[in-house]
Amino acid sequence: MIDGTTLNLGRLGALVATARDYDASDLVPQPGDTVQLEIALPVHRNFGQRCLACDAVAVRATNGGTGFLVALQFERVEIRSLFAESAAAGRMGVM
Repeated sequence: MIDGTTLNLGRLGALVATARDYDASDLVPQPGDTVQLEIALPVHRNFGQRCLACDAVAVRATNGGTGFLVALQFERVEIRSLFAESAAAGRMGVM
């Protein structure tokens, strides 16, 4: 899992910045990699903590010096309970 920050979010995809520079290249999604992404949503009084759970494909990955920027194209999106209650702005993992 990689922690990151969602910089831009739309109905077709997202731009995510990794929280820090990962040395292990197999952790950072590369173009063509399938990715599972969780984006934490604001807590709602009726539903509690939920997230956007997305299956996506990485279309671009660049090293920004302080971390990687990864552009993702969504394949499937659903709203569900957050996997990790301690999740920050977003988590992604290469499948």
